Amino acid sequence: MKRRAPTAQRDTSAVAWALKAEEQTRQAKQPQLAQDLLDRQRMLECSDRRIAGLEHRLSLLEAQLHSIQTSKSWRLTRPLRVLFETLRLRKKTQAVSDSSGIPAEEISEPPALDYQRWVSLYGRLDSADRQDISKQILRLSHKPLVTIVMQCFDTKEELVDTSVASLRGQLYPNWELLLFAAPSGHSDETHQKDGTTDPRIRLFPFGARQDQGRGGFTEAVREARGDYVIFLCPGDVLDERALFAVAKTVDADPEIGLLYADEDKLDDRGERTAPVFKPDWSLDLFHSYNFLTGLIAYKTSLLHPFGDFEEQSSNLWAYDLHLRLAEALPAHDIRHLPSVLYHRRQQPRSTRDTESEKRLREATEIDALRAYFERQGVDARIHIDRPRKSRCISYGIGANPPLVSVVVTTKDRVDLLGCCVEGLLNATDYPALELLVVDNQSQEAETFRFFDQIDRDPRVRILQYPHPYNFSAINNYAVSHSSGELVALVNCDIEFTKPDWLAIMAGHALRPEIGAVGPLLLYPSGVIQSAGVILGVGGVAANRLRGRRVTDPFYDGRPLATRNISAVAGALLLLRRAVFDEVGGLDERLVVAFNDIDLCLKIYESGYLNLWTAQAVAIHHESQLLKRHDSPKRATQFGSEASFMQTRWGHLLAADPFYNRNLGLEVDHDFELACPPRAPTSPYTYSTDSTG
Repeated sequence: MKRRAPTAQRDTSAVAWALKAEEQTRQAKQPQLAQDLLDRQRMLECSDRRIAGLEHRLSLLEAQLHSIQTSKSWRLTRPLRVLFETLRLRKKTQAVSDSSGIPAEEISEPPALDYQRWVSLYGRLDSADRQDISKQILRLSHKPLVTIVMQCFDTKEELVDTSVASLRGQLYPNWELLLFAAPSGHSDETHQKDGTTDPRIRLFPFGARQDQGRGGFTEAVREARGDYVIFLCPGDVLDERALFAVAKTVDADPEIGLLYADEDKLDDRGERTAPVFKPDWSLDLFHSYNFLTGLIAYKTSLLHPFGDFEEQSSNLWAYDLHLRLAEALPAHDIRHLPSVLYHRRQQPRSTRDTESEKRLREATEIDALRAYFERQGVDARIHIDRPRKSRCISYGIGANPPLVSVVVTTKDRVDLLGCCVEGLLNATDYPALELLVVDNQSQEAETFRFFDQIDRDPRVRILQYPHPYNFSAINNYAVSHSSGELVALVNCDIEFTKPDWLAIMAGHALRPEIGAVGPLLLYPSGVIQSAGVILGVGGVAANRLRGRRVTDPFYDGRPLATRNISAVAGALLLLRRAVFDEVGGLDERLVVAFNDIDLCLKIYESGYLNLWTAQAVAIHHESQLLKRHDSPKRATQFGSEASFMQTRWGHLLAADPFYNRNLGLEVDHDFELACPPRAPTSPYTYSTDSTG
């Protein structure tokens, strides 16, 4: 009888058989798996091609859109689009009104274009751009030498290398680098990194007394051979167009004394982030905070008188220097380059300024600003607005403040007028005030009873304007009857909740360089109704930051800091009577809309600066009066007045000097990225055809 194999032997045989079978199965499936993998690779390649095709199509469509938006027909039809947009917004406002009649002021936000995506679309030069810039460089009549100063105090070699590489990559070749470094440092290695000595780079050892803040400034001014000087921090990067933009601008206007550009940051991965889009020169904004950072090109001859002023001041000398230059230069010789030309290295958290270092800088800048006001004989008080990360400047109104004539126009609506008048007469701490209430054909008995009541106050006068509604004519009539050195135009739907609003605004309006002054206007919910006006939004102009909260982030940096601005809202506006008369008051051809904008632009073109400040705050019950102007006749009037503004002010509406051209012009979506940017096509913008 045949013996059976032991159990262990049988199990081993079974396992071997199973493994062999599994291997045979795997080998049998391998061709199919290989084919599946190949099919998936082909699908991915197909998808990649489709994505690339869609991206190319997107770039073409964006180029076509840009062509349409810059065409003559688009400009000519803008008033009609403004009319349709206004009617749409009014319909929307009525649709979302609550039971009290006050609209839901929260503006729904579309997804904002990501900054990295924006950079990929408009932040790369292509070969055609570079060739064009090379041709422009050849055509420059004067090719200024630009001196770059870099101080390498205990600095990592790779940071210096990064900055020097950005210099060597400049499209504009006429530059020199003054490299201040500690003796026996790595500067010689950087100087000869590619095996050659670049004659444009000169090395200077730090002296024993020099420190990180001011070391090299005096010597740089003395040693600079260039027409302009730029200070570059190790690790920071100049955009490849940066020096070309400087050279082309000063070639066109050699009297420019200082240039500055927009900037952003480079994160740990080298990605660009946190852009800061700056306005054209705004002295009041510069008083509020130092926005002259990043790329700043100084005319070298202007620095010679200040070569040693750092010795008797703090090592944080830049703000003091800029204030002194602002005193020496006319505003038109301080020029803004509206493009991101400086990429600041984002410092690791461990190396960022400590709280004590921030307070030292803050105190140093306040000392410099206080000395600036003393030199000018200006009565100004400075305090810090920490929530808004800026300084507030309060200007004196004198021991005997001048009379302010407050003009309020109305037609019935005692519910609104009563609140406004109560705030003016009993909740405003300005001591010299007269109130002119202009009645434009009121009908209700309650209105006349209210007039009789307030007319007993010696500060109040009731004026009758028995003619058809014309905002400009009514206010001109009232101002002609006013007695004050200052005039305030006030809507009857304004509510005053803070007593110091008029003293703050008057302090600014009394400054000889200032024209119109406007406050921060809030809806009753606390959402912003107006933070000044931006030109070009919606075709003519629109309220800045409307529908936003004061805590919202913006590309502008500090949007609620006091600043110069092209125009302020006529709902609450203060100015000197002499300025009002000088520009001819309100244009009575503008019956309903834009009369306040037109007034401000006449003031601006007469050489005055308009100003907006969030220190003065009032509530605007705007929606309560919307229906008064919501009719087909008024809509037609609105379109006509938009055309009037386009004809008179088209050159300013296309390029608001106090609103960066890289930001958009959609109604209620200001301070979002413009696609494409509205900056000049050369030399500041990138190619709109580039996608990578």
